[in-house]
Amino acid sequence: MKKTILISGGSGMIGLKVAQLLSERGYGIRLLTRKKNIQVPWDQFLWNPEKQYLQAEALDQIFGVIHLAGASIATKRWTVDRKQVLKNSRIQSLRFLVDQVNDLVIKPKVFISSSAIGIYGHRPKETLVESSEPSHQGFLAQLCLEWEAEMVRLHATVRQSIIRIGLVLSIKDGILAQSISPARWGLAPLFGSGDQTYSWIHISDLARIFHHIIKYRDSHGVYNGTAPHPVTQKIFTQSICKTLDRPALPIPAPRWMLQLVLGEFADALYESQMVMPEKLILEGFEFAFPTLGPALISLIRDKL
Repeated sequence: MKKTILISGGSGMIGLKVAQLLSERGYGIRLLTRKKNIQVPWDQFLWNPEKQYLQAEALDQIFGVIHLAGASIATKRWTVDRKQVLKNSRIQSLRFLVDQVNDLVIKPKVFISSSAIGIYGHRPKETLVESSEPSHQGFLAQLCLEWEAEMVRLHATVRQSIIRIGLVLSIKDGILAQSISPARWGLAPLFGSGDQTYSWIHISDLARIFHHIIKYRDSHGVYNGTAPHPVTQKIFTQSICKTLDRPALPIPAPRWMLQLVLGEFADALYESQMVMPEKLILEGFEFAFPTLGPALISLIRDKL
């Protein structure tokens, strides 16, 4: 019998990639969704955490749970209301899912929740590993702290992990997708000096990290979901231009303009975080894309 993995947020960019990889590796896939999508090839079950609703069949004899649900951080301006949506969509949904798992007679073997490297805050002079102290300053850090705290409530018999995800590289969404348009014109936007460190991860490697934790029974606790070779923001945008065979004309992006469009989220673009995947390396995980150049080639040039 296939080991079945239940994924919340499974219709999102990361969720679909994780579901695809696990399906290819022989796992059964169930997705929790608010609205079914006929184009998705896996079993879908309706849920609504705000209304405390989840189709009970979704939890029947599952081997593992992956929690990826959460409203997009970067697509809308951070207003007071939007920040509440960002919190509720992560914290309340995880709390509800943990409660549902705790009530099961036969519980899953493993439960993995996503988090973000934003928990470390702005740390320009540090190398950050899983044992580094979280920051307690800023909205993102506080959000991640409250988010991760919900996992403490999970029943002790369930092996649990948290993946603190970095900047996910995909041409479908996220920072890379948003950077391609100016790069096609040979423009490399600079946020401040551009010397802040960006800790990134290829979406395929991120999916493989989830599989690694599910597969190996000794894997547990917090993991940094980042590649082992972070780069500066300046090099990041220049590398995208290079991959597209375009010049890389540095264009300073006024901070006040970004704040006008993005609200408080604009500040995150100027934060520096050198986050290293120490635990994954110690466990022998091999990154398919440890450095930025080949990662960009696989995502951009191979798709042209």
